Amino acid sequence: MALTTRPYYRSTYVFVTRAAERLDIQSLDDPRLRQRKVGVHTIGDDFSNMPPAHALSQRGHYR
Repeated sequence: MALTTRPYYRSTYVFVTRAAERLDIQSLDDPRLRQRKVGVHTIGDDFSNMPPAHALSQRGHYR
């Protein structure tokens, strides 16, 4: 048996694009991401990457 605690840490991530493109992407589920290259900081090949890398991979955006 285990008890859970209330969340004590939250983090946010942002999309950074050229202003001229006016993409206004609000979600990792946005279909326009499939036609784009998305840069994400990765740590190594031991699958201990940052949450955005995992989220993009789960959605098929990681190559």
